[in-house]
Amino acid sequence: MCMMCWLLCSEFVEFVVNQERCRKQWLQSSQQCDELTARCNELQYDNDALTTKLKHARSDTLISHHVSSRYIVCCCSKEKVKRKVYLLMELHLRAME
Repeated sequence: MCMMCWLLCSEFVEFVVNQERCRKQWLQSSQQCDELTARCNELQYDNDALTTKLKHARSDTLISHHVSSRYIVCCCSKEKVKRKVYLLMELHLRAME
């Protein structure tokens, strides 16, 4: 009977050791899962912030492009008007001669 008790005790000790090992692994996995979830949330927040910055940068670029294209059109129109005025002045001066 002592031998049987010893076998049962050794099996029970082995069971307890395995349970403790499983508990530690479970705890480690749970902690790692929490850390990864927190990191995922941080990355999502950063991604949202960068998406907003990109949206603003694109908007600024479009506005800048629109302003510069209007400036180019104005400059071209200004040059055309200068040329027309110059031609009219030449015609007027020639007509007066």
